[in-house]
Amino acid sequence: MPGRACDIIFSIENTTGVRIDPEVEKRYTDCLFRARDPEDGLPVYFAEDGSGRRCVDFHSLREYLEGLVWLIRLRDSDRAAEAARSLLDTIGSLTDPVSRRYDPALPKTLPEEKARKYADLGIPLTVGQGRLVGPLLLLHKATGDLRALELADWYAHSTLANC
Repeated sequence: MPGRACDIIFSIENTTGVRIDPEVEKRYTDCLFRARDPEDGLPVYFAEDGSGRRCVDFHSLREYLEGLVWLIRLRDSDRAAEAARSLLDTIGSLTDPVSRRYDPALPKTLPEEKARKYADLGIPLTVGQGRLVGPLLLLHKATGDLRALELADWYAHSTLANC
């Protein structure tokens, strides 16, 4: 997952003060952006069964978002900021405002083509949405985006109440 790699290399740079080799940075940030679905901002991979089925793992959104936050914080990256906004739009639209958690039933209310895209987000609670609280808070701190703060609040309360 390129988000994990970006999180590590930028954490090292931030801690040591030694700038990442530009070629290494380009390799991992290019991978991070290539993993992004341009339509909904979610990081995707394809099923290993050869079906070509698009998969999104809610569990891995944390590292993906952390990679974007580092690019925003350390590189003032407009591209990362746009990717983060797109991700917030999507996960916000898939979060039930009543239960305050990702609702696997919500994709069923979407047009069939779009619903299929969200069929494999995985189990949302502690292994997914609970892991997003920290990076959402960091995103809010880096950008001031109140949606990130609201989703962090929703996911924290929902995860604690439902675990």
